[in-house]
Amino acid sequence: MDQQPIDVLSRATPVQVKKKHSVVLVSVLAAVIAALVAGVGVLYWKSLEVKDLKTQIADLSGRADTLTQELGLANEQLTQANLEIEKLSCKGIWKEGEGCIQPKLVVLSPNGGETFCIGKENIIKWQSPSDMDSVGVGISSPEGASYNIGEFKAAQSVEGGVATGSIKWYGKGISGMSISPGEVYRIYVHGTYRGEQLEDRSDNIFTLKYCQ
Repeated sequence: MDQQPIDVLSRATPVQVKKKHSVVLVSVLAAVIAALVAGVGVLYWKSLEVKDLKTQIADLSGRADTLTQELGLANEQLTQANLEIEKLSCKGIWKEGEGCIQPKLVVLSPNGGETFCIGKENIIKWQSPSDMDSVGVGISSPEGASYNIGEFKAAQSVEGGVATGSIKWYGKGISGMSISPGEVYRIYVHGTYRGEQLEDRSDNIFTLKYCQ
């Protein structure tokens, strides 16, 4: 004859069933609490990692700002150094805000079209750097004739770093001999300034003749 399985719960008293349910519930709660604690722990360590990462980012940002400031200062120093080098190498006139102005020696008069009279007072005028010592002045023609008039002080009147000079000329060379009349003459000036040779001629021809 077959034996029927014994239903333990059906034979358990209500108190025993309640106790067993309580044990199961406690076990479930314990497992949930353990899981929560583990999760909180993970979150805590993750928060520490995030905090540490933020600290590192802030540190790197601070270093970047410092490097940017140092780079800006270095660029300013480099610009100033280049400016000083340019000043030292300038062979002309240095003006703040404008830089190096190249030296010029320029014939102002006669510069073409004028008539100068032999034996009478004529004015030869030029422009030069303010600290140039002297200029040589002469007269020439396209035919190759050239006469030295003399050497004179370059800067006689100075304004704004630029000087002008002039001489009274009576149509004679340095030897005192009169120069032959002609209509194709040009005045030339020349000189040395800070190791550089400067020169200029009248832009166009002028006339030299005997005047009444």
